[in-house]
Amino acid sequence: MGFINYIMQEYPTILSLLLEHIQLTLLAVAIAIIVGIPLGIIVYYTQRVDKVIMGSVNLVQAIPSMALLGAAIPLLGIGKLPAIV
Repeated sequence: MGFINYIMQEYPTILSLLLEHIQLTLLAVAIAIIVGIPLGIIVYYTQRVDKVIMGSVNLVQAIPSMALLGAAIPLLGIGKLPAIV
């Protein structure tokens, strides 16, 4: 019963944090779409740039996301920016 009581007491905080999380997620997805679609078009039409972009994307995809976040914190600080990136 302790967990249910905690949820009931902290409902406004939990809802606020949930909405903030959804907002950050939508922003990150929007940025990924804005960057990804033009890069995909460039890769399709340009053979020269294809290998550079695909190599970079494969390298980033091979690294676990928590490791990327850990590497981003010293560069970007702690907060919303490294989470979005």
